[in-house]
Amino acid sequence: MIIGTLAITVLASTSSVAELASTVTPTIAATTTSSAGPETEWLVLPIFQFNDDAGLIYGLHFPIVRRDQGPGPYAWYFEIKLRHSTKNRHEHFLLFDTHRFFGLRLTVRADVLHIDTANYFGPANYTRVTEPEDPRYRYRLTEPRVQTWLTQKFAGDFLWGAGLTVNLTRTRYEPGSVLDQVRPLGTDGGHGLIGLFTLAYDSRDNELVPREGWFIEAYGKAATRPLGSSTSFQGVGLSAQTYFAVFPWLVLAQRLAVEDLGGQVPFYEQNRIGGRTNVFGLGGVYTQRGFLEARFTGRSKALSNSELRLYFPKLFDLIAFGLGAFVDVSAVLDDARFTDLPDRLAPSFGGEINVKWLELILFRIDVGVSREGVLTYIEGRHLF
Repeated sequence: MIIGTLAITVLASTSSVAELASTVTPTIAATTTSSAGPETEWLVLPIFQFNDDAGLIYGLHFPIVRRDQGPGPYAWYFEIKLRHSTKNRHEHFLLFDTHRFFGLRLTVRADVLHIDTANYFGPANYTRVTEPEDPRYRYRLTEPRVQTWLTQKFAGDFLWGAGLTVNLTRTRYEPGSVLDQVRPLGTDGGHGLIGLFTLAYDSRDNELVPREGWFIEAYGKAATRPLGSSTSFQGVGLSAQTYFAVFPWLVLAQRLAVEDLGGQVPFYEQNRIGGRTNVFGLGGVYTQRGFLEARFTGRSKALSNSELRLYFPKLFDLIAFGLGAFVDVSAVLDDARFTDLPDRLAPSFGGEINVKWLELILFRIDVGVSREGVLTYIEGRHLF
């Protein structure tokens, strides 16, 4: 067991395998050494991140990996991440992942989320918000979620996956707030048991810093009251990511995502998008930079992220810097006619600086600009 140097651990703390990409392999080997035989490795990492929704995020990251000879990059992987922010936002999770579950890959993740200043701007609200930080757009959200997931590769680069998510959502809002005035389904919280099935194709040359290839995921999900949910709803979605290296140091990256939900969909589920990787959006650090988290919400959503990524040569054969430019566009299509589409498109744009160690993005600094302001993000990994 070897603990990395303080300088490396501070930088690496912003990179988390389980945060975004559903097929990313944990990268603890970047800060440890391994032998040919079985070995258990662990680290304690400080966390420092920032975005305008959460403020300064700080905490601890504790990963453990068990390596031995066999299928997959490890026998099992376990991590705990404890995060708090200057805006009283708590995001804690634990993750267990193994490739040895009767020939399948098993992942179990448990999250506890508490946000004092969660956003709700109303359904498909495209009126320009001149004061997006106004307290009337805020409510308190507390939500534990547990996800169990099985996946397996087949026919080369294809993967299938199936899982269950259990969540318990509690809300608190002030009289006169937008949530109080609109009172959508789920205003006073609820609980869910959501089934999910995915079919994916992954030909990326590298999961953390891809330069060539595709990642495509189609998914269906459903919750029903007879099986323990507060409401019954269902949905389908598609996410496609592609990467093209114009030169070894210049990469074009594109992501398209669409999702359509039907039935009795609580507003807090309409505030999210994605299959296995289910995140707040549209707007925010995981979907669209330049707009606040969950700025645009609805049952039918579309998202485009276009990035130009420039990587400079390594310094001392270890550290490399990079620059990027991006354009993000989103739309909520609920009850929209064809003539309404131009007014539903919400663009934003910006630039990025990133630092790469080996093949791991240690941290990136994004600045997003939209009609509603300029927002800053300090995160690990690329957005996609």
